[in-house]
Formats: sequence, structure tokens, C-alpha cells
Amino acid sequence: IAIGDHPGRDLYHPVRLADVELEPAALSLADESACMDDEQFLRRMILALLQRDISDAELREFEHAIRRGVPRRTIVSHLANSLTP
Repeated sequence: IAIGDHPGRDLYHPVRLADVELEPAALSLADESACMDDEQFLRRMILALLQRDISDAELREFEHAIRRGVPRRTIVSHLANSLTP
């Protein structure tokens, strides 16, 4: 099952970010990413959180952070927290 997919998912009535607590939902992205390489994880994370594709600059920046040892959960949490007012 891919991130955001689950049995019984209603494709015609997607969950709005305003309807869920963003950080716990976002952290589940990191937890479910163990079988993904870094690029695949980052592409799915940005698409899920920002509803757009990741830019080349963002990809380089986040891949560099991961190579420096920043955990995926930290990256997701930081990005999710930057979205909340």
C-alpha cells in the first residue's frame, strides 16, 4: 500500500489537510517510508504535504540533509510545522 492509499479510500472525497492533525499525519509518511529510497520518499512527502511535485533544488537540499544524518521524521515534522499558521 502506497502512502495515502488504504483499503476503502474514497477517491471522490479526499481528506483535506484542515480535517486532520497535520504533524501526526505527516509523521506517518516518514514511518511508512522504510522501503523507499531517499528520492522516492522525498517526492512522495512533498506531493502529500504540499500537493505538488518537489523542485530540483528542494530535492538536492533534502537529500543533502538526509546524507548529513537528519532523520526523515525530522524533515517531515519540520515541513509539516512550517505549513501550520
